[in-house]
Amino acid sequence: MHGNVYEWCRDWYHAKLPGGDDPDLSAAKGTMNRDRSFSRVRRGGAWCDEGWPCRSAFRLRFEPERRADHIGFRVVAVQNE
Repeated sequence: MHGNVYEWCRDWYHAKLPGGDDPDLSAAKGTMNRDRSFSRVRRGGAWCDEGWPCRSAFRLRFEPERRADHIGFRVVAVQNE
């Protein structure tokens, strides 16, 4: 799960997360950037990094308008019961 590409998440970037359970922050825009835009979260490290950021707790901001060769997303398949 970690290391190939950063996982681009639907959560908005917040400089500080509340403790406890991992909250769903997809509805609440977080910390504003200097240019008054907002960023999404990217997690997990990429092929262009050293090993230390390759963990799900590692978070960075990334603006939705930007593109890069080390950002992707994970596809999840849920079986209907």
